[in-house]
Amino acid sequence: AGLFHGSELLCKVVTSNEVSVSSEPVWDQKLVFEISVSDLPRMSRLCFALYGVIEKTKKRPTKKKNKRA
Repeated sequence: AGLFHGSELLCKVVTSNEVSVSSEPVWDQKLVFEISVSDLPRMSRLCFALYGVIEKTKKRPTKKKNKRA
């Protein structure tokens, strides 16, 4: 998550820990920014993104059958 004023980043971006996959994920974690609320410009925005991490599974090698006529 990041705090922005226009395109300017106001402080370091903050990230959370990964959360296990479920139908109702819960982040029991505070995001603390290195800026106090009283120092935020009036038109500041809090922007955050959610990312899904998909673990790649090992695919079995397919055996190609050689057809000879």
